[in-house]
Amino acid sequence: MVADLWAEGGRQILQPPAEMRRESEELGFAEQVLEARGHRALEYRVGRSFDMFVTAGGFRFRCRGDVTRVGDVIRFTWEMVSADGSEVAGVGTEIVHLDRRTDPPGRAVHRGGMTGARACGES
Repeated sequence: MVADLWAEGGRQILQPPAEMRRESEELGFAEQVLEARGHRALEYRVGRSFDMFVTAGGFRFRCRGDVTRVGDVIRFTWEMVSADGSEVAGVGTEIVHLDRRTDPPGRAVHRGGMTGARACGES
């Protein structure tokens, strides 16, 4: 599945969870970014997240319906919800850059994400 959606050298960058950011800052790292690059790393990342949140956690993910596309860049917000959809357990914003030069055109080359209420403009 990853190879169908991502360019070979595609990468996902994420803002680390708050606890990891605090610990990194205490160690003197001013900027913290998590990155998965290439099909193998992305496949592992997707599989691990699915196992953790869907299989073991019983959550599902849904788009909030606020998809915006400007040229080759797409932005949308998602929610992680309980299996019955009644409780929102997390939110995030994704920004995906598509590459027209891939075969087929339009595979993702960069995907950046931020989680938490601040990422979605909520207080």
